[in-house]
Amino acid sequence: MEECVLFSPVGSTDPIRGDFDGPMLHIVRYYKPKKVYLFLTAEMAKRDREKDIYVWTLKQLDPAIEIVKLYHEDIDKPQIMDKFDKYYPEDLRKIYEENPDCTVLANVTSGTAQMMTSLRFFAATADFPIKLKLIAVDTPAKKSNHSVAVNDEYNKEESWANNLDNITDSSEIEVRCKEIKHDNIKKALVKNIIVKYLETYDYKGALTVLQTAEYFFAADLRLMLKAADYRLHLEHNKAKKCFDSSSLKYKEVYPVQSSDCRDIFEYIMHLKKLGTRNNLLEFAQGVSPVLYRLSYMILKKSLNIPMDDYTFQDGGVRKYKESKLPDSYKKELEKEFRKMNYNMPVNTSNLLPLIKYEAEKQKKMLYYDLMNKLRDFEKNVRNIAVHEIIAISKDTFKKNAKTTWEKIINDIEKLYQIIFAGNADWNSYDHMNEKIRQYL
Repeated sequence: MEECVLFSPVGSTDPIRGDFDGPMLHIVRYYKPKKVYLFLTAEMAKRDREKDIYVWTLKQLDPAIEIVKLYHEDIDKPQIMDKFDKYYPEDLRKIYEENPDCTVLANVTSGTAQMMTSLRFFAATADFPIKLKLIAVDTPAKKSNHSVAVNDEYNKEESWANNLDNITDSSEIEVRCKEIKHDNIKKALVKNIIVKYLETYDYKGALTVLQTAEYFFAADLRLMLKAADYRLHLEHNKAKKCFDSSSLKYKEVYPVQSSDCRDIFEYIMHLKKLGTRNNLLEFAQGVSPVLYRLSYMILKKSLNIPMDDYTFQDGGVRKYKESKLPDSYKKELEKEFRKMNYNMPVNTSNLLPLIKYEAEKQKKMLYYDLMNKLRDFEKNVRNIAVHEIIAISKDTFKKNAKTTWEKIINDIEKLYQIIFAGNADWNSYDHMNEKIRQYL
């Protein structure tokens, strides 16, 4: 049996009533806690001082047991809940801090109905991760106990000698304890809110909520949410570090790990999340970079053109090497732009003529047709992004772009899969969220 301590209010059935264990004594007999915390109101504190019935009886059962008395002598009306709602959290936090690795058993049978109700309310709303089991104890007759209540005439020696639970063979003891199931409402609320944030890919929001009750959840849940937020914002090295420091590893989350493919795939996923969350202005502003990367990869990977030989990086911007560029390519570019400025950055518009030229030559027009269609979308979308300084509605987006963001993403996904020759897990974020939910 796991190591445990008992928190027990004391009532008129404790320690022995009607020749049988009262609830507090019976829990100790069955669960064998290493320590008992007795919650004593004014009446019970007075009886304890005068007759020493609680500690004496517990020591008869287990001489080695440790007993702590929690006197609350200002509670002289145990029918009023206010003070229990104040003292129970204070006492149970103290018990939790003193016994962090123990399960805390809480007796919910002894005392007044108000004491029992208050204890159950605490179990449902505790704001720290106490391992709490609520224990109720049936009367021997399984009905109301009409025997004489423990009072000032109580004789501890006689009661102990007459206690039938003592003389029953241990193998035949009828255990009258039962554990009362309960859920912590605060944990359930926080969990539900985090799940809602996951559904909208708002990992920062989930992190903020987690901080209000982090102690209820897996120790590395914070790292997972932080990693997911890094992923959403394309900070993949930071995401990898956080994931690999948690129980959920980078390779379990990222379906594409090769850096070139990964960066494009993850950028598409990023755009998709912007669309899902109706951040359509940011979506419109974000289309151009991915179309440029895909255009470049069509030439380099799908049409086998050595684009890295024909271009160079200049302060983080890729430009054409005019001296290395084939004359046929220069001709296509100058046909499109009249006088080509080779000092301008390489982009989708000045890659498209080369794609068309090579696609016609290699009879692979699918690449050009898809990219040309996306380029038309880009022009329309860019007009929205340039002219709008406020949020864009779905209707405004559709009217100006002459399509929906969902159709644009579908075509981008299709082009990616054709270029990189295979299917991709476009539900990767949902799968990641499912894995994170397992730690809630």
